[in-house]
Amino acid sequence: MVLLWRAALATTIRAAHNFYSRKGVLVPKPFTVFAVGLAFLFPAIGMVLPLSAQQSTVIQVEEPILAKVSTMVELGVLGGGSESKEYSLTNAFLYGGRNGTFFIVDVEDPGDVGNFRSTVRQYDSSGKFLRQIGTVGDGPGEFRGGVWDVKQLADGRILISTARGLQEYSAAGSAVKLWPAKAPFPNRGAKILIDPNGFILTYGSRRVPPREAIPGFGGIPFLYRFDLNGRLIDSTIRPPEVSLIRPSAPGAFFVPFKSTCDVSWNPTGFFMTACTGEYRVDLLLVTQRGASRSGAQWTSDDRISSFSRVVPGVDVQAAERDDWVDNITVWNQTGNGRQNWKWVGEGIPKTKPPIRELFADERGNIFVRQSQFAKLDRNIEVARKPRVDGTKEYTAGERWYEVPVYDVYSPAGRYLRQIVFPARSGQPLRPDAGFLVRDDDVWLIVRDGDDVPRIKRYRIQ
Repeated sequence: MVLLWRAALATTIRAAHNFYSRKGVLVPKPFTVFAVGLAFLFPAIGMVLPLSAQQSTVIQVEEPILAKVSTMVELGVLGGGSESKEYSLTNAFLYGGRNGTFFIVDVEDPGDVGNFRSTVRQYDSSGKFLRQIGTVGDGPGEFRGGVWDVKQLADGRILISTARGLQEYSAAGSAVKLWPAKAPFPNRGAKILIDPNGFILTYGSRRVPPREAIPGFGGIPFLYRFDLNGRLIDSTIRPPEVSLIRPSAPGAFFVPFKSTCDVSWNPTGFFMTACTGEYRVDLLLVTQRGASRSGAQWTSDDRISSFSRVVPGVDVQAAERDDWVDNITVWNQTGNGRQNWKWVGEGIPKTKPPIRELFADERGNIFVRQSQFAKLDRNIEVARKPRVDGTKEYTAGERWYEVPVYDVYSPAGRYLRQIVFPARSGQPLRPDAGFLVRDDDVWLIVRDGDDVPRIKRYRIQ
């Protein structure tokens, strides 16, 4: 009888938790305390509940005691500053490989119309060029559009994401086959998620009316799940974005410093989410269901742990807000028939959200970027009226820039350290592909005075 009562109580907890999750709301702290208290008071609950009910409990990790801040010392630049094509970059992205190697994806858009052309190159641990993977085209092993991710499997095989699917290559760079996984957009690929349980996942999108589409996917996202040989197992998995990110209202436009929900994959086997209005990170386990792995159904709705801190807000300076207003107005007024566009709706917040970005390194350590008080670069001007040639300028984020500061946690949520990165470093389009951390060595994208990306090597001090 006692066990039945405990099971019913835990089911009630899970139902309340799932209700909040479906609404896109973080579980309130009183509920968190209540659930954790039950785990201590009634340890037998875990012996009688199904796996999913055990994993729905939110674990509040102890808040960190901040250690000394780490900085970085530059060791050198990729290729020693060589101008050869193997080391020349236009818009670079960094991805880790096996045995200390890494990949650089360089994406060009010659006509500035989204006609992306990608070059994928592999380098050894010292930065020496090894090989180019694939070429632009429509033949076997060739691809068009923007390559959005590169992963190297334990056996050395290489996967790159294209709009048509995941293109597989041998460790030496020879084309093998295409894994059919149509990406959300026709001109670029999607993220590749490696599940240590022996699966590869990547994003697809189901088309819906624009008012129902989730930003960044052109529809409602789902996950393809393959085995390691490229056999499609499932294509019905709902990623966390479906519950956390709301469709954009008609006529919506980008508003800086607005709180959003960020979703990232941890290579140790779970999703990480953060709704940036508060400093809190939730870890979501991709849970196997069913007796056999081949016939299992998976879900990512079960929250297994979280960690949080009390972080004060960071003010948006008045002049900073004014520059953003001018820049966004110019952006929206540029184009045929748009000269009369006016700002309607919510304004720019006066306070920045505590969290800016969230992602994990190769070992699963969690990097949480904090908002910072912006610095002003008076040498960069903000466009005040539309350009006659139709070029859209969006430079307020460069005129007012923040030095990147990251809190680093273990995959279990234990605080490790804080790292201050060089100013104007990283990759704004894909923060998780802007640097590569290996122990205390970091390969990092840094733009020079001419806005040309360089890959530099640093040592965490």
